[in-house]
Amino acid sequence: ALLSSLTSFVAKQEIGCPGCSYSRQDSQKQCVLHVEPNGDAENSIPASFRASNVDFNCEVCSAKKATHHTRLATLPQFLIVHINKYADGLGVATPQCVRVAGRDMERIAVMHHQGHTPDSGHYTATVT
Repeated sequence: ALLSSLTSFVAKQEIGCPGCSYSRQDSQKQCVLHVEPNGDAENSIPASFRASNVDFNCEVCSAKKATHHTRLATLPQFLIVHINKYADGLGVATPQCVRVAGRDMERIAVMHHQGHTPDSGHYTATVT
């Protein structure tokens, strides 16, 4: 319960149809922010919050595409960010400070993985 209270945040997702006024919102409590690599951590985190077009079947106007947007409704004391890494690729650079949802957050540790799958290879950590 202590770890959850220090790392939990609320992520709000919204899907909106460009063909009509239909939109749907969903809120989820999470403890890990999962993002795709996009240069370094400073670019990867904001990129995960950009609006994107997704396949969608609108129940109002039958449109086949929608806009998907995620934002953080709350920020925890400690934000755990998981930036995916592909098998033979290097991990992304992680600057000491990163701005998330309008707040400066300081990196205190980075977990590194060398290997082809999460179940094999070698894990190390850098703590600052």
